[in-house]
Amino acid sequence: MKNPDPNNECRYGVFEIEYPTADGRTEYKILFIMYAPDICQASDKFVIATTKDAVKKKLQPFNKEIQVNDWADLNDEAFIKYFKH
Repeated sequence: MKNPDPNNECRYGVFEIEYPTADGRTEYKILFIMYAPDICQASDKFVIATTKDAVKKKLQPFNKEIQVNDWADLNDEAFIKYFKH
């Protein structure tokens, strides 16, 4: 998701996140991401927001969803922290 250019376009992503738990086990969770950067066109934000539910229905099941608005926030550490709350 981070490799494609340009980074000012909206997109969806589904990722399997692997992380260690406090008791030493390895957890695997599926994360749905909606990337809608603040710098993209308002019309693009509208389209991605209005189609999100339809896309999510097609991609079930996943454990959590998150909206990301900054390219720098697309990283494994942020996603793992999200699951550990």
